[in-house]
Amino acid sequence: MNPLNIIRLDLYGSLYYRPDPKCEPFGAEEIREEALFCFEIASDQYLSIEPEYDRYLGPLLFAGAGPTAASGEACELPAGLYLFAQVRDVLCREDIVWMAMEIQKDGLWERLDLGNRLYLRYLYEDASAVTQLFRPYKK
Repeated sequence: MNPLNIIRLDLYGSLYYRPDPKCEPFGAEEIREEALFCFEIASDQYLSIEPEYDRYLGPLLFAGAGPTAASGEACELPAGLYLFAQVRDVLCREDIVWMAMEIQKDGLWERLDLGNRLYLRYLYEDASAVTQLFRPYKK
C-alpha cells in the first residue's frame, strides 16, 4: 500500500445514516451505496504505539447505509475533531486495519488524546470508490 496521507479534520456537521445491520464492513468488491461503520478499538490496543493487528478491532458498534436525516435511530458520525485518511479504492479488512494502526501511530506521535472509536466510511465520488477512516481526538 502507498504512503498514507493523514490529516487533521474538523468535521463541522454530523453525518447520519439509516441503520442497516445487514451491511457488511469488509469484503465488498464495489460500492453500491454510501455506508458508515463504527468500531470500538480494543481497550488494550487503542493507545499502543505498536498495536497488535489480530487484537486491534473490537466490536462493531453500528452499521449504517445511505445518508439520512438526523433522528434518534440514525447512525451518526458526530461533528468533531478527527485524524482522517482516505484511499480511492475499496479496501480489504487487512488494509483497513493497517490504515487505522498508521493513523493511531501518527496521532500518538503528535501526542493527541485519541478516542477509542474508529469510523469507516465508503462512498462513491468522482467516478471511483473511496474508503475513508475517521479517528476522533480531543485537543
